[in-house]
Amino acid sequence: MANSHPAAHSRRILWKSQGTPDNHTDDDVFLRELRTNVNLRTYRFSEAVTGSAVLIQQICLVIFFTTIYAFMLEGRLSAWEVITGFSVTLVALHLVYRSLTQDRLAPSRKELHTFLVIYGFAFGISPILSTLTKSVSTDTIYSMVAGMLLANLAVHDYGPRAMVVSQAFSLNAAFAAAVCLASRLSSPLDAFALIIAAAGIFGLWPPMRSAVKEKRPRHFVWIAPALVLADFLLIAVISRFFAVLFVLFLAGIGLLCPALFVYLQRYKTTIHGPWDEAVIAPFDPTSTTPPPVGGTDDGPTPL
Repeated sequence: MANSHPAAHSRRILWKSQGTPDNHTDDDVFLRELRTNVNLRTYRFSEAVTGSAVLIQQICLVIFFTTIYAFMLEGRLSAWEVITGFSVTLVALHLVYRSLTQDRLAPSRKELHTFLVIYGFAFGISPILSTLTKSVSTDTIYSMVAGMLLANLAVHDYGPRAMVVSQAFSLNAAFAAAVCLASRLSSPLDAFALIIAAAGIFGLWPPMRSAVKEKRPRHFVWIAPALVLADFLLIAVISRFFAVLFVLFLAGIGLLCPALFVYLQRYKTTIHGPWDEAVIAPFDPTSTTPPPVGGTDDGPTPL
């Protein structure tokens, strides 16, 4: 920062004593080194829409889970239909996941053991889950479930690093919501079916989505519209009004918000200068490209 220490021409070096503090910058050159929007990246509308697809997918999964519960509660779906459908889907998705990440399709012994533990544990505790919160009012349960599912959306790992991201907490919140909803169903078998559905939706899908996004980016773009269509058809069975409201809500997230983000980029301004904190960048003797001057919009100037 600028100050009044006497110096003819201070140099930004630390190996030689110049009679001035290490953070000294001459007054006459302090603002001269001001630079704006150095290495600033701007996003196109298509990139912003693609980035919002992960959030839309997670919202669709939450809505899909709640509609499955609503169908089971109203008797539109039986427990065996849910168990059979999700078991077949889990096997198919796992084969696809292994084809993207592994050399062979056959599951390992560890994976088979994990599946057996999940099914066995869920089946064993389903009688307890079906009566666990019977004494709690339904309104309280639904309020708790809404908060847990919102927490799942808030801390879910969508890709960019952030302090609030916690995949473990997101998964636990989703399973806690499933446990609360299981007590509103009529039988332990229904509770078991709902837990299996939660395991498939919230447990298997995140790694599957990451694999598809990395290995098949062109196919990844079409997942969100497919999930939106599936949820729209399911919600329309319950209420056409809410189905239309659901589509409008996702259109605002997937189209309006990215358009607003792209429009507001023109007003983004970052300033860089001698006040930036220097960081040590790894030295590559084979590289002929100098480090970025003035830092980037994501960090300070490297030394």
